[in-house]
Amino acid sequence: AIREARRCHGRPDKIGDLHRSNAAALAAQQEVQARRKAQEENLDMRSEESADDSDVGHPSNQVAGEAIERWVEIKSPAAYAMERLQQRLPAPQVGGGYAIPADQYDAVILAVAPLQSLWLAAGEAGLRCAFGRADELGALLPLVKSDMVGRMFFHGPGGSGKTYMLTEVVLPVYEQYLPSCARGVAAQNSAARLIRGCTFHYLAGLTRNQALAIKKPSKSRMAALVRRWARLALLFIDEISLAPPPLLAVLNACAGWGRQEVAGLKDVTDFQEHALGDILCQIMSGDFLQLNPVLNHSLMEYDNMDA
Repeated sequence: AIREARRCHGRPDKIGDLHRSNAAALAAQQEVQARRKAQEENLDMRSEESADDSDVGHPSNQVAGEAIERWVEIKSPAAYAMERLQQRLPAPQVGGGYAIPADQYDAVILAVAPLQSLWLAAGEAGLRCAFGRADELGALLPLVKSDMVGRMFFHGPGGSGKTYMLTEVVLPVYEQYLPSCARGVAAQNSAARLIRGCTFHYLAGLTRNQALAIKKPSKSRMAALVRRWARLALLFIDEISLAPPPLLAVLNACAGWGRQEVAGLKDVTDFQEHALGDILCQIMSGDFLQLNPVLNHSLMEYDNMDA
């Protein structure tokens, strides 16, 4: 994953002109702050004019909403990710000072690249104004092509910053541009709470004791799956190393049924070829070197048995 991130580093068609050096990052951050200040001053002027014009009577929240829409049109997801990196991820160094860990930097680049590709495609189609507006996201979803889909796995021991990096940088970036289209999920309720997400069972529409069988859901359950899956642009599966493979297989099938119309999938065979319904960004993280605390076999054990 790190090699892929470094290979993509510097490709403007994927992630824009991103630079690792602190000097360049600081200059970019100062430019963003200056542009934001100018936008805020313009917003204040428009608010005052709106308050003085009693005939028009524009609500102030409408002016603020317009400013946010202009902001997401101007600033790319990659630029916003770099800004959050500077704010959230600098770590103290042994010799003094602070720096962003290289592995977390590369992981953010990989995770934001699919959204950056969609942002560029929306610009070519004249739909960049739909970003940040939940009521217009339907116009963006058809722009997602199979070559935009990013699937990545972030591995590391506990405390290495996997979850922190995703919840503090990646998820907020997607939420800013595609509101309510990002979802965190984990097999266990305790892990799901840490990422403010949900469990596999909820997202798959399963009850606690329901059999893990891949069969076409009922009409009511199908409607629930469409509501939960059709608009997703980011799926973050945490603690994937502790997820039982049968449960993961059911989750993948439910994603296919929920996104069957959006992704143009035909049957269960397509579900296997288009993992998780071709959601724009699919992130899995975990530690396969830790012991599994439950009776179910882990994915690593299944892999060893197949070998």
